[in-house]
Amino acid sequence: MTLNPTREKALIQFEAVPTVSDGGIILEVAEFAGGEEQDWRIGKVIAIGPGRLNKQGVELPAEFSVGDRVIVTDYHTTLTGIKDRHFCGHEDVVAILEAA
Repeated sequence: MTLNPTREKALIQFEAVPTVSDGGIILEVAEFAGGEEQDWRIGKVIAIGPGRLNKQGVELPAEFSVGDRVIVTDYHTTLTGIKDRHFCGHEDVVAILEAA
């Protein structure tokens, strides 16, 4: 099954939330994503819709690309039924993570 986002939507595969630190300390999920402290998740862009149209009908593409590692607000994501893959709007991608 292929999922192709429409207009200003993106398909994101979220990273697994760690439950144990490198030092062996058990972590609360809320410390990393979707909890009271932080309402965001990190994921990889799998597919992107063509973009939204402005008032003149010109297509405005996304500011990120397929394969980018991004931070996404967890408020408006939609489950797809495929493990860890969610649809979100382009506006819900708040940052692109770049390797140091």
